[in-house]
Amino acid sequence: MVISSNDSSQTAFNSSSHCSMSQAALSEKLKGYYLVRSYAPDADPYAVISDLSAEEGQRIAVKNDPIRDADNYQRRLKTEDWLRPNAEASGVELSKATPVYFSFTNDPDSIEALTKERSPDKEVVVLPADEIDLSTWSFTMDDHFFANFDNGETSPEHAEPHPLHGRVLNAQQLVVALELYGYPADPSKNNFEAQMWASQPCRVPEQVENKHDTISRVDQKSSLSGGPGTG
Repeated sequence: MVISSNDSSQTAFNSSSHCSMSQAALSEKLKGYYLVRSYAPDADPYAVISDLSAEEGQRIAVKNDPIRDADNYQRRLKTEDWLRPNAEASGVELSKATPVYFSFTNDPDSIEALTKERSPDKEVVVLPADEIDLSTWSFTMDDHFFANFDNGETSPEHAEPHPLHGRVLNAQQLVVALELYGYPADPSKNNFEAQMWASQPCRVPEQVENKHDTISRVDQKSSLSGGPGTG
C-alpha cells in the first residue's frame, strides 16, 4: 500500500508496505541523517527534567531554558502524556516512561553552530541515525511542545502547518514520511524531533553482539563539541 500526500493518518502509516522493511533497508534509507542533542556540561547527556521531582524539575527548567515560559516543566509533562500512548500505538518499544529529546536532521553542523551561538557552554552529542537501533524511538514534526499544537492551545509563530502535525511516528513510518514529504526545506519553519524512550542509545543489532549494548562513553566523546541544551 502506498499512501498519498492527502492521507497522513496513523492508520495509513501503519498499513503502508514500507513499514515492514528490514533493518538493513531502514539503515540504508537513514544514511545522511543524524540525531543531535545538547545538554549542560555538568549533566548526563541523556538526563531529562521530567525524571525529577516537580520542584527540582521546575528549577532546572527555568535555569536551562530561560527563554521558555515559566510553565515549561508542567507543559512538558502534559505533552509527554500525549506522546507516550501515541508512541506506543505506533509500535515503539517504551523501555523508559519519559523520553529523551533529539533533533533529527540532515545538517548537524548547522545545529551545532546555532547551539554554540546561543549557548556556548553546552555540549552536543551527534549520532548517525543509520547506526542506531531506533526500536525505542518516536518522531514528530516540530518540537514536542508544538507537534500537536498543545491540543490546540498553542500556535507557534515559527511553525508552518504540516500534514504530520499531530502524528507520532516510529522509525519506519518516519522513512515513509521522508519519502512522501521530503525533509523540510526550511528547518526554521518545520523540523523533525526525535524522542528516545530509553536511558541510552543502542547500536543496531547487526553492529553489536548484544542488542542492548549501549554506546560507549568513548563513542560519545568522539562526537561531542561545544553547543546548546534540550530537555
